[in-house]
Amino acid sequence: MGCLQLGNPEHHYFQPNCNTQVETPLGPVSYSINEDGFRASPRDTYQPGAFALVGDSKVEGWWVEKADTIGAQLEAGNTFGKLRELNVGIRFSGPSIQRLRLERALEHYPVKLILWFFNGTDTADERLAHSLALKRDKNGAPISLSVEDATPPGWLDFLQKLTRNKSLILRSIQMRLYDREVTRRVLSGDNAHDLCASFHSAMEVARDRKIPVLAVQLPLGPNIEKFPYMNVVGTEDSSGEIAACVKKEGVSIIDLRSKLSTNPELYWSMHRNMTAAGLRHLVEKLTPELKEAWAKLNQSPGSASGELRKK
Repeated sequence: MGCLQLGNPEHHYFQPNCNTQVETPLGPVSYSINEDGFRASPRDTYQPGAFALVGDSKVEGWWVEKADTIGAQLEAGNTFGKLRELNVGIRFSGPSIQRLRLERALEHYPVKLILWFFNGTDTADERLAHSLALKRDKNGAPISLSVEDATPPGWLDFLQKLTRNKSLILRSIQMRLYDREVTRRVLSGDNAHDLCASFHSAMEVARDRKIPVLAVQLPLGPNIEKFPYMNVVGTEDSSGEIAACVKKEGVSIIDLRSKLSTNPELYWSMHRNMTAAGLRHLVEKLTPELKEAWAKLNQSPGSASGELRKK
């Protein structure tokens, strides 16, 4: 299973300092995980600073080489000058888990800009993690959940169509159970059912550190509505729930939903993730908008990025 390692909430999925080759439906892919559990360069290489990419499997670059990931392409194109990409993305995640990953990144890296990617799957992934995390017995204690408890309708069917690798299927389900354990760490009281709570918390941390944030809204991918898994990941419209949370924080959104091609050749298998060619297409559409937004942030005298550039 490559660098996947459950049971360590600090690193969440990835074994630190892991270098290996992973067999995927697209062929073998090299994975290199740094000391903090990120698919990124070693911590001491991030000078003069980093731009952190937050999101799920699209940001992680699941099953593509690191050079083909969104962050690596943006860095290679000098989109943000000399800032280096810091890939905080992790598959199967919503805002709660993404927040934990981001907070770890902000503790150890000189992050100057945060790019938060989201689509309709984030809503479903977040709600699933919340519902599993909140299950209690009659005495109010967290209950132990079986694999079946973490397997929503359509999920197993989807995995079996995606791959015949039984080990991968089982590990994918185990990840859902582990998501539940990690999500418990960030849920409390009235926030337990609040989809915006984790994003709000992450934005407070960013504001305290005067780090600007840009959000990118992505489509689910072509033809996904034809599969049972669609009932699990949500619909294209469900990304609007996350968008509402983003707007509530005053964060600008770059909406790529109508700008990306739906050519199936740009997506692997039946899933919503993009191939290397698909990610190159995404970056091509995204880069001009990011450069424009970054320039505006730097031109604003009171902006966080403007203050950072003066230091």
